Amino acid sequence: MNERVVEWADEGRYLIRQAETLRSDAELPASSQKAKGLSKYRLSDDSDSSSGLKLKRVPGQDAQKARRLDSRLRDPLLSAREMSLTIKTNLGPLKVELFCAQAPKSCKNFLALAASGYYDNTNFHRNIKGFMIQGGDPTGTGKGGQSIYGGYFEDEFVSTLKHERRGCLSMVNTGPNTNGSQFFVTYSRQPHLNGVYTTFGRLIDGLDTLDKMEKEPINAKNRPMRPIKIESIVIHANPIADEEAQQ
Repeated sequence: MNERVVEWADEGRYLIRQAETLRSDAELPASSQKAKGLSKYRLSDDSDSSSGLKLKRVPGQDAQKARRLDSRLRDPLLSAREMSLTIKTNLGPLKVELFCAQAPKSCKNFLALAASGYYDNTNFHRNIKGFMIQGGDPTGTGKGGQSIYGGYFEDEFVSTLKHERRGCLSMVNTGPNTNGSQFFVTYSRQPHLNGVYTTFGRLIDGLDTLDKMEKEPINAKNRPMRPIKIESIVIHANPIADEEAQQ
């Protein structure tokens, strides 16, 4: 990582800390609208899921950090340049391309969490052969995790992005507009998920790793009997950091 990427990751970590201060003790009720297949989890939040970063409670220099990162995440380069990363697991790497132009909030959220190390050393907690593998919850229960926005954020459905292949990367939710940190990767075409879960990336290398994941033994609750762990995530093409390095 160059120093710009390190700075960006530091500010991503700050946003996660700030998001934690925006959480209330009460859990929001899960939506009654449930889609086939994916387990539901709830996030805590003390307000609605407005777009952008919640900066009102951030004092002084911390607010400036959040504004700088928010400005970078809104950079038009996100729409113009490809972004890719590798999810390093104990079973091998998964290289992913992100759809920053079509699903900017989901990509911003995933990238900031990844850059901050939020996903490091977390387990995929749900694995269903022929369907998908689910992770992104630091608690490993399927009931935890949060976004960089201090609460839920809205769905981003695009007609050209569908669950039509093996290796789709999508957000998990509890109902409309309840995206947090959890995500899943499909093992096959799943058209019934279109318009229900936001697709924000796709696997471009590592199908052999995905094969290994799908073959791992699970218990009656679809939890892996042996840990399937995210060791780290490496960001390869980051237009935010690249642009800053040129300044």
